[in-house]
Amino acid sequence: MKKYNFITKELLIKEYIKNKNSVYKIAEIIGCTHMTVWNRIVQYGIPTRNKTDGYSGKGNPNYGKKHPGMNKGIKRSDATRKKLSLAKKGMYIGKNNPHFGKPVSPKWGKYKNINMRSNWEIKYAKYLDENNIKWLYESKRFDLGNTTYTPDFYLPKTNEYIEIKGYFPDKCKKKLNKFRVLYPKENFSILQGKELSNLGIKIEERFKK
Repeated sequence: MKKYNFITKELLIKEYIKNKNSVYKIAEIIGCTHMTVWNRIVQYGIPTRNKTDGYSGKGNPNYGKKHPGMNKGIKRSDATRKKLSLAKKGMYIGKNNPHFGKPVSPKWGKYKNINMRSNWEIKYAKYLDENNIKWLYESKRFDLGNTTYTPDFYLPKTNEYIEIKGYFPDKCKKKLNKFRVLYPKENFSILQGKELSNLGIKIEERFKK
């Protein structure tokens, strides 16, 4: 994150709020990824626009790209048309969704040839290795009814599941609370900036609260 210390709150308010640029446009101006811009917007507590607004016009990453003949002449079977119709009606939610139970593969970075979702996860994995603590990454998926949950780490010796959390939106809190209710016997802990710092893991000062 230090690499982009120049991405200040004032800069984002100017470009995102006043100039109404999308996160993609701001990323292009600054020279970083759109997720870096988005994470800073969230961290600074800047009011976010809705997705339609953020992706409209030049805010759309496909702006100016022509797709002649897209979907023209495509023949679909009755079964495929039915699936598309159900998807449009919002019928593919929960277990009806073909992607149910298939979490998005982590792609933030690698440690020991394992893809992980954040720098904090990588730092925690290194901490475990330095202290000779055996661990497994995303080893078990729990059924929560209309969704699933996969804890970040499992420590076999203590039979403990560990979740590493930086940005912690209400949606995630509700999911983890539901996990605790459905699986009360599981040994489960959430480690945020303060807890990781207490373990001796280097965390930026603003995340230690």
